[in-house]
Amino acid sequence: MRIEVVPEPGDATYPYPTLRIFRLVPEARRAWHAGRSYWGGTTSLNNSSIGIEIVNRSACVVDDADIEEPAPEDQRCTFLPFPDEQVDLVIRLARDILGRRPDIDPVNVVGHGDIATTRRVDPGPAFPWKRLYDNGIGAWPDAETVDRYRQRFETDPPALAFYQAALGAWGYDLETTGKDDIRTRYVIRAFQMHFRPSGYDGRMDAETGAILLALLEKYRPDALADLLQAVTD
Repeated sequence: MRIEVVPEPGDATYPYPTLRIFRLVPEARRAWHAGRSYWGGTTSLNNSSIGIEIVNRSACVVDDADIEEPAPEDQRCTFLPFPDEQVDLVIRLARDILGRRPDIDPVNVVGHGDIATTRRVDPGPAFPWKRLYDNGIGAWPDAETVDRYRQRFETDPPALAFYQAALGAWGYDLETTGKDDIRTRYVIRAFQMHFRPSGYDGRMDAETGAILLALLEKYRPDALADLLQAVTD
């Protein structure tokens, strides 16, 4: 469903004096922006999502071609900032979409890196998700709730299996194995890039876990209650 492109300022090939949004696919038509994807139990998100493509030349590469299954730590990433002019356009576009489609859950305002964690990283940690939230777009945790969980987890951290289940409850494609496997690290990295961009090594820590639980408490309280009940059973 629908795809829009927000150009990058300063591109010498851009023919207009100011940035403008380009609609490539009408809203009623299926686009091909998401690729292989998963979020909240739904696959093939091309069928049901609205894509906003933001021109940005950030990228991750694997220098060692002999690595059969690269892990996040095998990648060398360069993340470039998003200019204010570009972000302002994204905010305007997203607010327009949400204004016409108030049924879109804040939890479902996600990046390509969230729905395809092993393939994509965009928009990456330089994207200002908090700024979008402050403009009524997407989800963000409450600082007081994060602090409460962080204090608890610093002294009594949950098992990795609990965090895996919590990430799955938030929407990510992740099995609860209890193992620190490559897929888990990709998912944790995607979550950190979205909600804790100051550090995104793909390893669970008290702050990352606190942000995750604070988000569930705010937006998915029933799922959080089920997780906590499963721990006590």
